[in-house]
Amino acid sequence: MAKDGCPSGYSSQLANWHCQEDFNRPECEYDGGDCCLEHPYSCLECDGRGCICHETGVSHCQFSTLEIILKGNGQCDDMLNNDKYEYDGGDCCLEVGDCTSCYYCKCHETGLRMQCQSKALIVVLNMYIFIYLP
Repeated sequence: MAKDGCPSGYSSQLANWHCQEDFNRPECEYDGGDCCLEHPYSCLECDGRGCICHETGVSHCQFSTLEIILKGNGQCDDMLNNDKYEYDGGDCCLEVGDCTSCYYCKCHETGLRMQCQSKALIVVLNMYIFIYLP
C-alpha cells in the first residue's frame, strides 16, 4: 500500500480515462476523475458498485467507450465475452470470425470455439501490446 491506503502505483493511473474501482475514493484522488467522465474508455476493473462518480452519484460505466466501440462489431473480444457486456453482442458466437482480439474465442451458448480467420492475436490496450500465438 502506498499513500494513505491507496494501492502502490496509483498516481500513474490517475486521469487515464479508465475508471478503476480501487482508486475511486478520496484518498486516491477519486481516480483523477475518470469515473466522472461521461464516456470513460474502460470500466473493466469495476464490479459496478465502486465506479460511481463522487460528484454526481451516477455511474457512467454502462456507457463506456470501449464497450460502444467493440461490442457487436463482428470481432470476438474475450474481455467483453461475459454477461456484464452481453457476451460481446454475440461476436463470439459467429461460426467463422475475426479472432484478433480473443484467445479463447468461445461462444457462451455452445461452449464451442469459433473458427478464426486470423492466426495471431494482437491486443493494444492503453499503450500496451499483447501478442498471443495459437
